[in-house]
Amino acid sequence: MPDQQQRAFEQRMRRIERSQRRLAAGSVAAISEDGLIIAKPRPVRMRFPWRGLLAILVIVVGFKGFLHAQMGPTAYEAAVVQLQQGNVGEQIGAYILLPDPATLYLSNWLTGGA
Repeated sequence: MPDQQQRAFEQRMRRIERSQRRLAAGSVAAISEDGLIIAKPRPVRMRFPWRGLLAILVIVVGFKGFLHAQMGPTAYEAAVVQLQQGNVGEQIGAYILLPDPATLYLSNWLTGGA
């Protein structure tokens, strides 16, 4: 009998801890049918990861600017043209590596304005 009571107690504790973890992420106050105010977990919404997308964009532009500065404009454009002649994956890479104003500005800044 004590073993059953122990198991029931542990189940209640797990349920309470799970509820507390959900409430720790945020809660919304709701009024139950009997007028008692109850904290309910805030509904989880999937949101678009704007910060991650921005970080990837900054990294890609920084990488392109660094490559453009290291290789020089003619060698960089020759490499992009060579990629455009390749398979579909290389053509996608060539499209991504096309020099844009931000890449050219960063390259110019890295080379000291030359």
